[in-house]
Amino acid sequence: MVEDGQETLLSARQCLSEGFPIVFGYKNFSSTPLWKKGDDGIWVLGDLWKDGIIKPHQKPGDFGGHAVLMIGYDDDKGMVICQNSWGKDSSRPGAPIFYMPYNWILDYEATSDFWTLRKNVRSKS
Repeated sequence: MVEDGQETLLSARQCLSEGFPIVFGYKNFSSTPLWKKGDDGIWVLGDLWKDGIIKPHQKPGDFGGHAVLMIGYDDDKGMVICQNSWGKDSSRPGAPIFYMPYNWILDYEATSDFWTLRKNVRSKS
């Protein structure tokens, strides 16, 4: 199923490169500390697999859910950039923007429901 995640990541990067942000949901694993402050002051969501939050594609037992807006990506960091709805207070983990490692997008147990809107403009004859 990693292939599905690869396709999702490729499609997301394509949408973003064309100027279309993406709304999606992710699972908030409440039993594990997820957040770290990056060197640039922006919050970083822990890496699912490298930080041992879950094993690849493992169905977690203890989680909640949250929706965010993907607004960019950074291939050098291997992360997408997300805007959160938790206000502007950057002292709160995950607010107002944060980085999410690509492994979250690759893992179908961690993220879901990717949506973007494109306006179809037709010229009047």
